[in-house]
Amino acid sequence: MLRFFRVRLSVAGQGESLSARLMTQHDSQIVATCNKIVRRLRSKLNVLDPSDVILDCDTTVTSQLSVDPVAITALAYQKLHVFPFSAVPDCWRRAYEEGCMWSVVKVLESVLGGENCDGSFRGDTQVYGRQDDRWIEEVVRLCDQALIMTGTLGRKELVHWMLRELAIMANEVASKNEPSICSVHDDYELHSDRPRKRAKLSLPPPKQDAEIHDSVRHNTKSLPPFEERGQPQRPDPHVQSILSNTSTWKAPPLAFLKTSHPIPQINHPLFRISAPSLDTFHAHMHNSRVPIILEDSITYWPALERWKQPDYWMRRSLGGKRLVPVETGRSYVDSGWGQKIVKFGDFMREYLLDESGGVPAIEVEESEGEDDEGSSGIDAEGDDCGSSEEPAEAHGEFEGPSKTPPTHPRSRRQQGKQTGYLAQHDLLAQIPALRNDIAIPDYCYVTPPRDHPPIPPPPDSHDVPIDTTDNSVDNEEASDTPDPTPLLNIWLGPASTISPCHTDPHHNILAQVFGRKYVRLYAPAEETEHGRMYPMSSAAPRPDQAGDGDAAASELDLAAPLPKPATADDSAIDMSNTSLVDVSAFLDYASPTMQARQARRRQAQQESFPQFEKARYVEGILGPGECLYIPGGWWHYVMSLEASCSVSFWWD
Repeated sequence: MLRFFRVRLSVAGQGESLSARLMTQHDSQIVATCNKIVRRLRSKLNVLDPSDVILDCDTTVTSQLSVDPVAITALAYQKLHVFPFSAVPDCWRRAYEEGCMWSVVKVLESVLGGENCDGSFRGDTQVYGRQDDRWIEEVVRLCDQALIMTGTLGRKELVHWMLRELAIMANEVASKNEPSICSVHDDYELHSDRPRKRAKLSLPPPKQDAEIHDSVRHNTKSLPPFEERGQPQRPDPHVQSILSNTSTWKAPPLAFLKTSHPIPQINHPLFRISAPSLDTFHAHMHNSRVPIILEDSITYWPALERWKQPDYWMRRSLGGKRLVPVETGRSYVDSGWGQKIVKFGDFMREYLLDESGGVPAIEVEESEGEDDEGSSGIDAEGDDCGSSEEPAEAHGEFEGPSKTPPTHPRSRRQQGKQTGYLAQHDLLAQIPALRNDIAIPDYCYVTPPRDHPPIPPPPDSHDVPIDTTDNSVDNEEASDTPDPTPLLNIWLGPASTISPCHTDPHHNILAQVFGRKYVRLYAPAEETEHGRMYPMSSAAPRPDQAGDGDAAASELDLAAPLPKPATADDSAIDMSNTSLVDVSAFLDYASPTMQARQARRRQAQQESFPQFEKARYVEGILGPGECLYIPGGWWHYVMSLEASCSVSFWWD
């Protein structure tokens, strides 16, 4: 017993020196990383290529970039919002991007010279210290603004390199502090600049990956706490601030919401096939030309296991610090719909995470409920849209003073009916580490038919076999063949998020990673031949663009709407590819309560769109690991039945 106390006293006596050593090591790591980034940034930014489009701007722009990048960025931001996006001169996109990069230089030089500072302001310049990670958040904000707002015309590789260096630094700091806590996947290809292969067929099976990951997490629970004088003590605050959500030792694993939407009845099921060969799929595209669910075709994706874990998303997004554009509201055809740029961690906490899974419980005042008639709420189909495990949320807007700490936004589920959706965003290009978790399905490299007259689906299409006879004609006009690289977009959100009935000109493979979605599809002929889809007018503005535009802010506000995503063009405001019909009113449910409510909603839709109910359709439930092939031109409605994530691949 005496020996035990001697050991404890010895450890306690070394506690202060251990803390000092850790602080010195972490300061050295920060200084080394900042110096490395600043040197490379200055070497790139100080020399402009004579062909750089930024030189088309006024000479004062290029001369003031290194002097006052904030002013140049504000000016470029105004230009991005004055013109239609496709008409914005590339020189202003480059000016915005270059201004962000020079601002990063200013921040990092402030860190290098502000060892004992606390984030104070000196004149017009904020000086960042090394006591917390606010400087990391600022660098990430500037990088993501450049990626989202401009597409990074000239500095894409530089931005990704910089973010990768920050991630490497965070992982090294975490490994020095608590080596066994770091996930075996945290450094997956972080150091690699090599291009990825078209498909990674040799990736480890998801189940095996999950077992390794779970065993590591299980072992962390048995780690002894730091001890001093016999009392548990967390790591030094300086060390903990650097980790900033990277370590999971102090809280249980995060968990996605368990709420779910009632499952509609399936009357006309989609045809399903298990992992068809490329020849079979090619014949189907050219002959049958109808949507089909492809089972067991992406089982090799590591994302099937990794993406189910919110902790993994947080690590990949630098502790939730990365910025993402989020749609707010039930769908983009509703009046309450909008867009804003938020931190990924805030998006997760507000819309996707279960408060019992590591997020502090939030106390909210309930307000009076409102009638569902005419409502565009996420549970417009019925009051029992939540799972039986959870009471129904209060409807209406939150009123009264907030009881939520500033760092933990109030849950949208507790505020009423508004929801958030990370929809149609190429997050995988923004965060390449996530891109390594998937591979483009081989089906996306099958050449589709050049004409688009699909065969309308019969009422019982699940009984119709695939025509595997290859009657396609070789297209010898190779010069007209479009780029075979598919366009990737991610769709991440809670239950009841929807994509209203619309049509796209591309062929689409919609791959479901986790969660389930209800899908309903209509052939192009339902509109072109029968006029049953009621498309919106091409001149109809989207709800977020209906009002007069306000003057552009001097700096991007994270809580402000995002008027024009970087990938948008003029067609983004052309709503003629979207149906006026609220398809959700025509879904069938087994619940008598839901049936009664649906009858009222359906009647209102029938009065406005009398021909729609005659339109023939196919429908189904898309589950994890399944893909839905949507031929180009098909109208489709998609609704999440629970917290879910999908990846879409568009190709022509």
